[in-house]
Amino acid sequence: MRADLVVTDQVIDRRDAPEQCTEIELERFAESQAWSYYSNMTPDEVIVFAGFDTAAPGGVQHAAFDDPSVDGRPRESIDERVLAVFG
Repeated sequence: MRADLVVTDQVIDRRDAPEQCTEIELERFAESQAWSYYSNMTPDEVIVFAGFDTAAPGGVQHAAFDDPSVDGRPRESIDERVLAVFG
């Protein structure tokens, strides 16, 4: 819900690259939210989020967290922007 969103700055500071700053929206917790946790994903599986859809505007909020029960490689996130136009 739009009322739950808070605009903030995201600063990415890597050792081998210039600092990047962009504006993002974070979501406050609300009882009406529904979250899912995919605990058994394998390295060859992906999750695709729809960032915008004219039938359901608003995109999808998503998050990551450290799970101390997992012993393995750190999670990797790759963002791609794709535009699909259907006529």
